[in-house]
Amino acid sequence: MIEKFKSLAESVGNSSILINLAIESDNECWIEDFTSESVQTIVSAYLQRDDHNIIVIDWGQYSFGFYYTVIPRFTAIAKIFARIMLDLFERGLDINTVHLVGHSFGSQFMGIAGRELQKVSMGKYKIKRISGLDPAHYGFFPSPTLENPLSSTDAEFVDSIHSDVTFIGTPYHTGQVNFYPNDGKLQPGCPSYSFRSYMQLVNSFCSHNHGWRYWAETLKPGKEQIFPAVLCKDYKDFIEDKCNENPINFMGYGATPSINDNSTGSYYIRLRSNVNFTVDDSYYLFLSTSLNYRSDLVRIVARLRQFFNQLSRN
Repeated sequence: MIEKFKSLAESVGNSSILINLAIESDNECWIEDFTSESVQTIVSAYLQRDDHNIIVIDWGQYSFGFYYTVIPRFTAIAKIFARIMLDLFERGLDINTVHLVGHSFGSQFMGIAGRELQKVSMGKYKIKRISGLDPAHYGFFPSPTLENPLSSTDAEFVDSIHSDVTFIGTPYHTGQVNFYPNDGKLQPGCPSYSFRSYMQLVNSFCSHNHGWRYWAETLKPGKEQIFPAVLCKDYKDFIEDKCNENPINFMGYGATPSINDNSTGSYYIRLRSNVNFTVDDSYYLFLSTSLNYRSDLVRIVARLRQFFNQLSRN
């Protein structure tokens, strides 16, 4: 990976075709790599736009093991990536064209990289935009185990989609603009949360995965503003139509920076249709199969179920 970035850095000075550069951290949690559906869907959507160069950071070989043992690994990789970005910017890459996008652990990865870039450049460089797709909760909230979570100071503009505040994602703000479709809880087409069996545990990732699905949908040309969300104190006020006069922002790629402090905070949208976002059985079969042939990962899932069962009893 590092050698590929070095090659890119050497060619930047001669590049005249760079329009926008989307850099995505590919690992959803610790169970995917660059061949996963999430990465392939997002990359395909960017390619439909035909106005981006795309880099996928594949740290999959370092993502196996128990949940909390993975955090130090991707933290180290994120800091290496920050130094690579510094080299790219020093060689002439326009920082204003760079957009970092990550899902779950990948969101936290990008936050660490953004902070580290500011540190190693002594404040000279600050990423234009970081987008967090259902940023991971455990290990970062309420108290970080190693590194601080993604925050509004990690880039000029940080926006986040919170699609699963019940299971994997965090309910806490991780940017200036935070989107909560369906209050960040059960998403269209997803089964209710249950951890009684292996497949039920796998299915419980459905709402979490909608974070990247919503993002990919808004990348498609003409669909940048299909998810208008309203600024509101909470979801209760939103569904009671108490925020109808408040600012609107668009969840996903079409999100824009807040005009002032009065337009930062939580944005809500109610999604009922499952036409575009139902995850069919073939997806679960694929994920289950991909987990089963990795014996260490089967043990991780079992320990994860035990971990969350303990949480529910406390």
